[in-house]
This record gives sequence, C-alpha cells and structure tokens, in this order.
Amino acid sequence: MGRPGIVFAAQQELVSARVLTKETVAQSPASSIEGAPAVDPSMHADDRTRYVRACLVGGGIAFVVVVLVLWDFGLNPLRTADPSGVFSNFYDVQARAFLDGNLNVPEGSLSIEAFVVDGRHYMYFPPLPTLLRLPILLATDGFDGDLTAPSILIAWVLTTVLIAMFIWRVRTIVRPATPLTRAEQWCYGTFLLVASGGSILVFIAALPWVYHEAYAWAISCSIGALFSLLGLIERPGTRAAIATGAWVLAAVLSRTTGGWACAVAVLLCAGWFAAGRRGDAARSHWWKVALAALIPLCVGAAINWAKFRHPWMFPLENQVWTEVNDHRQQALAENGGSLVGPQFFTTSLINYFRPDGIRFTSIFPYVSLPAETARAYNGAFVDQSYRTGSVTAFMPGLFVVAVWGLAMAFRCGAGERIRWLRFPLLGALGITAGVMFYGYLAHRYTAEFYPALVVAGAVGAVDLAHRLSNARRGARVAAGIVVAIVATFSVVANLTTAVAAERVAARGSSLRDYVIVQERMSGIAGNPLDGYLRAGDELPLHADPDELWIVNDCNSLWLSTGDDYGPWINIEARDLAFELTVSEDLTPRAGRGELDLLRFDAATAMSVTVERLGRSAYRLVLALGDDDRFTTQWFEAQPGTTFRVALRADPAGDRYFLDGPNYWSIPLQMRQWNDDWLLIPALAVESATVRRDAANEGLDLRIVNGPTPSLCERLQERL
Repeated sequence: MGRPGIVFAAQQELVSARVLTKETVAQSPASSIEGAPAVDPSMHADDRTRYVRACLVGGGIAFVVVVLVLWDFGLNPLRTADPSGVFSNFYDVQARAFLDGNLNVPEGSLSIEAFVVDGRHYMYFPPLPTLLRLPILLATDGFDGDLTAPSILIAWVLTTVLIAMFIWRVRTIVRPATPLTRAEQWCYGTFLLVASGGSILVFIAALPWVYHEAYAWAISCSIGALFSLLGLIERPGTRAAIATGAWVLAAVLSRTTGGWACAVAVLLCAGWFAAGRRGDAARSHWWKVALAALIPLCVGAAINWAKFRHPWMFPLENQVWTEVNDHRQQALAENGGSLVGPQFFTTSLINYFRPDGIRFTSIFPYVSLPAETARAYNGAFVDQSYRTGSVTAFMPGLFVVAVWGLAMAFRCGAGERIRWLRFPLLGALGITAGVMFYGYLAHRYTAEFYPALVVAGAVGAVDLAHRLSNARRGARVAAGIVVAIVATFSVVANLTTAVAAERVAARGSSLRDYVIVQERMSGIAGNPLDGYLRAGDELPLHADPDELWIVNDCNSLWLSTGDDYGPWINIEARDLAFELTVSEDLTPRAGRGELDLLRFDAATAMSVTVERLGRSAYRLVLALGDDDRFTTQWFEAQPGTTFRVALRADPAGDRYFLDGPNYWSIPLQMRQWNDDWLLIPALAVESATVRRDAANEGLDLRIVNGPTPSLCERLQERL
C-alpha cells in the first residue's frame, strides 16, 4: 500500500477517535466503566485540546532530539549512515527494478545482502518503503540513494502521532467520563517524550540505512494496525475493518514478523466476534475482520513466494553473505539449516532484558552499549553478535509502565472494556517472537520489543496517571521527581549511544570531531581520557571499547569499537611520499629492476613496487595477495628527473589513495576482511632496505612524511 492509503487510514482513525468520546458516553452506562464518574461530555472538547498541547510539548522535544541525531547536528537531511551510501540505497534499487517490471534486482547491487535464487538476486526486505519511493523516483533520479533519512523521519512522525492517538483511545475506552487532570496531562506528555525521544527510535535515526529504515516503518505500521484493531473492537463496522486491513497490509509489507503478528491478533479478534463475545452486532462483522487479516497475509505470502518459494521464510543458505562467511555456514549447520528456534530463547532473554545491559564510563559520552559483545547461553550457537544494550537498561521507564499495563489488562476480574485491550497487546507481544527465537544479536533488534512497550505502556500510563491524579500532593511531587529523572536518563542514554554509533559509522571529520569533544570534556573532568590512550607499532586484534591507539609515532590514530567484526576505525593518518630522482652519476643497469617501496600489514598481503625497464622507463606495481597484480602504464624518467609516489589517507572513505606520476591514483582499502570475516586495518610500512635498494637501482630517494596529525600529536603528548 502506498503513502496515500496509509494517510487515509490514519485520517479515518483520527476522525473516529475525535468523535468517539461523546458517542461512547451517550451509549455506555456509567456502571460499565471502572471508576468513571458521570460528567458532561462537552468538557471533553477542552480535554482534547489540553491533551494535544501536552503531546505537542513532549513530541516536540523528542522531535528535536531525533532530528539532531538524524541530521548529524547540522542541516543534512539526506545523510546516509556510511559516507559512501552503501546499504542505504537498497529500496531505491528495488524501486528501479519495480519500474522495469522486475522483482529481482541487478546482480551485485545488494552486495552481501542479496539472495540468489535461480541466478536472480533478490532483496529480502518487504517492499513498503520501496512503494513509498515510487512517486519520487518516477519524477527524477536525482534522489536515488538519498531518501533513507527522510523516510525514517516520516516514519518517526507517523509513529509519534499514532502513539498519541493510541493513548487517547485507551483513555476514552477505560475512562470516557473522567475529565483530564493536570497530572494526567503531564504524564501523557512525558510518556510521549520518552517513547519517541528516549527509546530505540533515536538509535534507529542515528544510522540511516536499510536495516533501520525497515524497522522505522515496521514500528509505525504495526502500531497503526494495533491502534486500528482497538478501534474496530470498540466500534465494529465495515469501515473499521477496512482501515484495520489497510494497516495490517502495511505492517506485512514493512516487516514479516510484525505484520504476521498483527494479522494473527486480528484473526483472534475475528474468532471472538464470531463466538458472539462482543455482542450480536459485532458477530455479523466477523468475516470482514477475518478478511482484514487474511488478505494482507495472502499478499505478503504471494510476494515472498514469488521470490523465495516460501510464504514467509527466506533461504539463508542462498544469501551471498552465507556463501562467503564460514561462521554463518557453521551456524546454519549447527542449528539444522535455520537460525530460528527455541534454543535461542534463553540467549535473547538474558541479553535483551539484563538489568546491567548498559555501560557507564568516565569519558564522553559517558553512557554507551555494554563493553562486551552479546554472549550465547545454554549451548546456543549464534550467527552474529554485537554489543547489544538491553530493553530494561535503555528504556527503563517504558519497560516498567508496560509491565504495569500488562498486569492491569490481564488481571483476574478485569472489566469488559479493559479486556478489549488484550487483543492489541497479544499482537504486540507476538511481534517479539521474531527476535526471541532468532540466533542473531544486535542492539537494533530491541526495536522488535518497541510496539509491545508502547502499546502496553499506553495502558499502564492511563492507569498510573489516573492513580496519580487521585494521590496526595506529596505523593504526586515524589512521583513527578522520579518520572523526571527516569525520563531524562532515557533521553540522555539513547541520545549519547546514538551519537557514538553515528560518528563511528560516519568516520572522517565526524569521528575526529567526536574524539576532540572527548578530549575537551576530559580536560574539564581531570583527564580521564588518558586512561584510554595506548601506543604501539601495530594494532592488536581486539581492544577495549573507546581505546585510542597511536601507531608508529602518530603515523595513524585508531579507535577501538569493541565489536568483533569491525574492531578498529581510523581517525587520522599521516600521508607518506617517496621522491625518487634518477641519478646522473650512477647509470642504472640495463634490463629489468625493481624497488620495493611499501608493504601493508593487512589481512591480504599488499605491496607497492617501482619496476624499471631499461635505463629510463618506470611503472608501479601493486601486488594483492599471491596472484593479483595491478600495474600502471610505463612512464619515462631521464637522469636528473624526479618522480613522486605518495600514499594519501582518506579516513572518511575508509581507504588510502596511492598517487603517482601522470596524475594517476589507485584507491586501496584501509581495512580488509580476513578469513574469519573480521575487518582488519591495513597499516602501511616502508621497506626496511628501501634506501639501499634505491641506490642500487640508480635512484636517489627522499622520504617525505606529511605533517603529524594534530589530534594524534596532542594525545601522544599525554602518554
């Protein structure tokens, strides 16, 4: 479903929520509402105004937080997670394929994420973000690869609006005749702030690439489907069933796990209607409700079948990453050919809900992901594992309120209207199954718990806000202080973690500026950064997170990420140049000769050699491993002529440039994948005998080091 369909469904639900209060009060006796005194319905118009004002304040603060992270604290609305744009253009590639009438995409366009079936390359992400792009891509190709950040922002706004609408709908269901108090107003605004600006949504905004865009839309569409389902239960009818079906379809086309969980919740509701538990009027609509789930499931299954010959799974054994990664192959073999199963439940439970799943440090940004990568438990053999924060540590307020909401909704003796909430709650809890039984651990996967946190949290917030309104003033003040502290912590913890992730992914000047901030903040606080400084002639395979390593007297400066797969990121590197002058006194020998200039300590052996032919013809040879050799064209250098070979660092591009005569330049990877698929730095080392060998070849050699990088120089002085 495209954007107009989603907007139409949201508009219909908003209209329903606006007219709901008066009609519900008129139709429902006060005795059916738990603890709700009868009041004049006309006062609810003012209640809605004050509620909207509270949401605008809470959502507005959250918007500032998210935009700052998404745009890298500047005006950069088209930013991508990686400066090269890699992994941020997949939906654009798929959209172009759709416009050509194909489900498959060009070979190589998805890199290691492609699934190869019958020689065709497919993307496993469902196509909703692709469909939303089509109007723009039909008009121009000027934004190809640049639409991920705007898409995430639109999804975030939609999510925030839906959460606000969900809270109000819950309140009108359980307390339709109760006036909105100032304490409630404050609570709801704070809840929206924490949900939108103190949660995993901030981390998602930090890295605008396909993985996070998929979650941004999966979250918003899942919440939309559950919000619409609650409206359908409250006011059964054809229009409500159509709106619910539209949202479920959007959820299915965003992420399979979320969409299917929402569809199952709708099917349960259809069965409830058919059994007459909602009344005779609702029973006549049961088949419409069933279709609202079955049609989206059929559409999603048809798309997945067309690509992978399965209604919901995709063949991991056919992914390019599986073909090149031995650990993935071993993980599949150890787990019976799949990465889904009950053997991963304990591992996910501990890592995603451990209270200490967070790290506090003495250096900026002070709060970050745990120092160690997530561990496996009970003998589980997981695929990939990254530093992973827990739900309880990074979203403590949402977690506590959600637990309270679940207890209120599923407690024995809950009233009829409270029991209505169980269907969207079951749908939200069902979404979590996708990650609880999955053998892959990453911080972004805590987004799978987010719909459950906000849906159950909305129920808990309504109940707790009501209780707080009736509490004594001292209790309200104490609760307000606690809520303010928890809310502030949630915003700060998620913001700082997002900033660190964004700067590491961005590399270059963004990462350097980040370390400079660490340096300055450290100077104010007694220089705790000194404890993170290290120096050596080479880098170890792993180091503790946030350590800064100075290599070879400031030839380069590196940051330790703490992750296994990319343990090092370059911050600065000094340029290196070789000026070679053909000697006029010593005539070089006839025939061929060569001079080894550089080698690289890297996963794949690399070396740079100057090759001579006769007395005045030279070229450069770049050797990669034992077999691959790349050569430049021959160039002439007569006696007395000087030519220059330089190695120039580009930390932002994660590469070097090897520059030579005649304006040629060869890019080289600054980090390389080793046999275990760890991204290992390539450190340049000049040949130990280069001066002697140059003289033997009739060349006068002058090695010119670039200026010492200023940040590295300052840090080295502290050692």
